[in-house]
Amino acid sequence: MGRINRSEYTCSKRQEKAKMIKVILVLALLSCLLTALNIGSMSKSMDSVSLNNINDNLISTVSSNSSSSIVIESTTGAVIDGVNIDARLPMASTTKIMTAYLAVESGKLDNYVKTPEYATKVEGSSIYLKSGEQVKLIDLVYGLMLRSGNDSAVTIADYLAGSIEGFAVMMNDKVTELGLTNTNFVNPHGLHDDNHYTSASDLAIITKHALDNNIFRDISATKSHRCTNSDGDVKVFINKNKLLKAYPDCIGVKTGYTKAAGRCLVSASERDGVRAICVVLNHPDMWQDSKCYLEKAQDSCKSINYLKKNDIIDQVKSKSGQILNAVVLDDINIVMFKNKSYNINYSIEYDENMDEIVENNEIIGRILIFNGKHLLFVRNIYNMNI
Repeated sequence: MGRINRSEYTCSKRQEKAKMIKVILVLALLSCLLTALNIGSMSKSMDSVSLNNINDNLISTVSSNSSSSIVIESTTGAVIDGVNIDARLPMASTTKIMTAYLAVESGKLDNYVKTPEYATKVEGSSIYLKSGEQVKLIDLVYGLMLRSGNDSAVTIADYLAGSIEGFAVMMNDKVTELGLTNTNFVNPHGLHDDNHYTSASDLAIITKHALDNNIFRDISATKSHRCTNSDGDVKVFINKNKLLKAYPDCIGVKTGYTKAAGRCLVSASERDGVRAICVVLNHPDMWQDSKCYLEKAQDSCKSINYLKKNDIIDQVKSKSGQILNAVVLDDINIVMFKNKSYNINYSIEYDENMDEIVENNEIIGRILIFNGKHLLFVRNIYNMNI
């Protein structure tokens, strides 16, 4: 058995140990390098995510700058709250408030209307009219307001004006009549056009006048409607306005959406004699925003009964010596802000050309209601024989 050289053995072991340490160090360095590369990649990924979030926030900010809202008290049109109320913006299908308003004012609601072929080809929401199908105008208005039918809008426009362009003239004539300056219509449905726009303030005033029409108001508040065309086919329209169910005081009126306009809603509420109208244009949370605005209006205002119907407010002699009892045929209620003081007064103007003999319930003049020297509104007065 040979003798082991301890010094050679020890050296060999040391060399092997050194090699092992080098291998471990190399592996450790490689591991650190890979980790660093992964961290760098993750960092870049995180930077990218953060940048995307920043861009999203910037886009959101830009969008909010192109939003608008308003809530008004309907009797006087007084503005209770709002943001960017005069900004000109697209309004999508809330356009149809004006279309319906003109239809109910036409006096032709019981007439059957023939659907033109080009109405069946309009894009967007539809009540699925067929070319040549005949539907009563009032049922077309229900389809317009409850289901937002673009085909219904075109059919109404074609019937009342002969064309979309002709109806746009009618719409803009009404805008001029109402004294509005930030609205222009080019179609009856609200599909996007750069020259088709309104403001929250203008649209609130259009809605105020539309709601003064009892037929429009009834249609606007209807949750479902069933009708029959001239061939006996039945249509059923379910209202898309969720606020009618979600908010007990809601009385309408119209939803709207296009990619350009965003989510739009015109809504109205009535409570204890106070009617409020809210318009939100390009509001993602249009339901909740509108409800909050309407609640603020209701909390801010109160209604008082100023004159009761058939109460004699004045007496005057006619040219023939007949004693006339001046009355109003409906209660006169005045909506006031709770935190403001008022000086309500009135004056009466009698018709100069009254008949020699004035009949019962015949108009004999007007009553002008003022707050101080500011005219609030005018109502007819009538003769009531006792």
